[in-house]
Amino acid sequence: MHLPNAYQLAAVTPNFLSLVLPQKGNNFMQAPFILPLSDVIIAKKFHKSFVKVLYAKQSPNNWKFEELLIQTLNESDSNITESSINEVLKKFSRPQKLYIIVNPKSGRGNSKKVFEQKIKKLLNEANIDYDVLFTEHRNHAKEFCSTTDFAKYHGVIAIGGDGTVNEVVSGLLIQHSTLKNFDVPLGVIPAGRTNVFSYVIQGNLSPICALLHIILNDKRQVDVARVSDNDNVIGGAINIVSYGYLSDSIKLSNQLSFLPGGLAYIMAFIVRLLSFKKYSISMEYETFNNNPANSGTKCRFPCQHCKEFRENDYSITTVHENIPKLFSVQINTHSGECRYAPNGASPFAHLGDGCGDMLLMKDLSRSEASDILNESSKTKGNILQFEALHISRIRSAKFTTKEPQSLWMTDGELIQTNGEVLVEILSRALTVFGRGIEK
Repeated sequence: MHLPNAYQLAAVTPNFLSLVLPQKGNNFMQAPFILPLSDVIIAKKFHKSFVKVLYAKQSPNNWKFEELLIQTLNESDSNITESSINEVLKKFSRPQKLYIIVNPKSGRGNSKKVFEQKIKKLLNEANIDYDVLFTEHRNHAKEFCSTTDFAKYHGVIAIGGDGTVNEVVSGLLIQHSTLKNFDVPLGVIPAGRTNVFSYVIQGNLSPICALLHIILNDKRQVDVARVSDNDNVIGGAINIVSYGYLSDSIKLSNQLSFLPGGLAYIMAFIVRLLSFKKYSISMEYETFNNNPANSGTKCRFPCQHCKEFRENDYSITTVHENIPKLFSVQINTHSGECRYAPNGASPFAHLGDGCGDMLLMKDLSRSEASDILNESSKTKGNILQFEALHISRIRSAKFTTKEPQSLWMTDGELIQTNGEVLVEILSRALTVFGRGIEK
């Protein structure tokens, strides 16, 4: 049997496969196809005289799953080709066993479809073993991750939206506090209503692209915000912690979740802006000196700022502030680039520099607030231009609200607190599969 698009193997080296397409008369193309072994997932015997090679086709912010065929002389040659390629692949440290957490209700049931129709097939093709949990109720993933030992796994994978990821991260923080003793990478496969973290960690919202980062063990460290209430760790955030306008808007959007698409969010944001509720809060925060939030440097792979940042290189100032008319406060652990804020809520925040960007909206008019929110929705919007927006690059912040109980939002999830909240940025505390948005 002959297939016209089947390659012949010219060489297997420690770093690449050299492949050629035979032409009539058995004359080979002058330039062989060079496939880096770091992109190869596995070689599998396809037929007596064919071997199928699965690999990732990499382009900036867009990894795709591909496969090709190698034609051999006979079945014995196929066995040798398959084993020789897979033997060389052993030098790469790849995940062999994963724990997958699927929120079947996320994205109106999309998460379960993504797992069943896309993820399972590729994991089986790659010979990766896995256990799976389908969450059954709100905070199920949080409760599970707060007590489960994942030491025997090479990755914990969340399939859902930002809320599902938040539950996993919050549960891990409750169990491990600083995450220093937790060295299992987190993988995020986007399948929810909002997938901000997926975008900033891989540059797109493709579930297959996310899985390829996992399979090929492409990973980096990111900051995490730990949230405590009266010295008790109650959760965390991998995107944002907020009080005021955003937390109230998310509460309303959950009540409007029957609306299609992103209409629930849009309607909630408009209604809460029109009501223009103000809040009373006192705060004490540690801010980095000489490390401005409007530095002009975006977090792009490979990010030199994340690589070179050292907390001890900067002095810290402690600031005390009482705000009787707060509209909103939010702490971003990264830029927050997404479809709702294409340039990000904090365009120059970084994934792994130990800093959080705190945005304060206080003592401003409704029109000023509207201008800021409108600017954030623009493709090249820059909300840092507004004098009514106060931004600081912080290490930690303690908040005391006037109300005995206050509603906070962490990555889109709502938590009720007893009025005093401590948010701490844990520098490069979590290893995740992905590399960030590529240049």
